[in-house]
Amino acid sequence: MERDGFNLLGGSLAAAFCVVSLVLGILFQIQLITQSWVGGVTLAIWALGPPIFFWCDWVFFLPADAADREVAKHTHDLSRNIWLGLIGILAVLFNVKFSGG
Repeated sequence: MERDGFNLLGGSLAAAFCVVSLVLGILFQIQLITQSWVGGVTLAIWALGPPIFFWCDWVFFLPADAADREVAKHTHDLSRNIWLGLIGILAVLFNVKFSGG
């Protein structure tokens, strides 16, 4: 598989799962879903999935050209920001409590 195909597949799956995750979060908020594990599993997938994807993209599809590498870095940075925003929104929707004690 080429890098473009890998990124198209990964981006398409991520976009579809993003919609599903947000719908699950909204359903949890309006209490049509009451199982707390749904939020934990959804967040766990989002916490691990994108970093694994970015790592595979960088390790297995590293562009040889320096300019292309810079584009890949920039794309990863932008994607990371969207990903972290989504994690934050899902944490709020699933009522995740972050407490230290």
